[in-house]
Amino acid sequence: REIQRYPLLTVAEEKALARDVQAHDYDARERLIRHNLRLVVSVAKRWAGRGLTLPDLVEEGNVLQHTKGTHDVLRQFGNSIRAQSPGSFTIGEMSDASPQILATYYSDQLDAYFAFEVAFATVDAARSGNAAGFIRALSEANATFPAGRWSSFLTNHDHVRVMTQLSGDVAKARVAASAMLMLPGLPFVYYGEEIGMLGDKPDEMLRNPMQWRGQASGGVRTGKPWEALRPYWMTKNVAVQDKDAVSLLNHYRRLIRLRNAHSALNGGFLEIAATTDAGGTTAAWLRSSTSENVLVLVNFGARDVGPLSAAISPSVGRSGE
Repeated sequence: REIQRYPLLTVAEEKALARDVQAHDYDARERLIRHNLRLVVSVAKRWAGRGLTLPDLVEEGNVLQHTKGTHDVLRQFGNSIRAQSPGSFTIGEMSDASPQILATYYSDQLDAYFAFEVAFATVDAARSGNAAGFIRALSEANATFPAGRWSSFLTNHDHVRVMTQLSGDVAKARVAASAMLMLPGLPFVYYGEEIGMLGDKPDEMLRNPMQWRGQASGGVRTGKPWEALRPYWMTKNVAVQDKDAVSLLNHYRRLIRLRNAHSALNGGFLEIAATTDAGGTTAAWLRSSTSENVLVLVNFGARDVGPLSAAISPSVGRSGE
């Protein structure tokens, strides 16, 4: 209700305030923050339940990121959305991979944030076969961020697609998905990852239409797609993989069903485990709820590993949801 009293500015007024902010006028900064809050909250109400994306909010002089003003806006914005829609979920993209910087965006701002360092480490482990970087990133996220309030993913609309990074290796794509979907928080799958779509820079080539079926326009719509389909769309699409029990698509489906069926996986604690694998290709962690425990073992390497044992590391704190 307080934010609803903030005045909305005309474009000219907003530009004038922005010039004053650049001149270190802190009263102008506060007025501009209030205008932005009123604007984004009014838009968010209209988009409640359908998703809303907000840009970087507040720059302070030469400081463009992680400013006090940005934290203030996110705090007020998050509180306003939760008051308006108690069942809502807000998530932020803070693309600096530093866990220490991301930690400053908790605990009273948005509900969750994308864990970029874990995402980069997951794909790198799948590509290289070396689990060490993944274990370090996962341990740091588990120890640094509030339980259940960081989201796993592999890539997004700004990153070279997973299958391109993995040189088209389906086995590596399967292990990357397996690791990501067994982590805490709300996971995100960038469209097309589940069928192994390829894509490299520029950004437009990361955002080609989804390949639904081997028909005109890939089954997206009857008109002309906004970008050209990838050359392989006739053979790599949802319809083809739907019929293949061992396809990448059906691997994703099995992982999601497994996650949804077990309270330990969809809302349990996370404890890092150490394995007896001397080759360094495996990672292990325990997910546990009040009703069950699930030990997750992932082999990022190409070689078979066994026999293998895992033990919970006492040096790593337990993080729950």
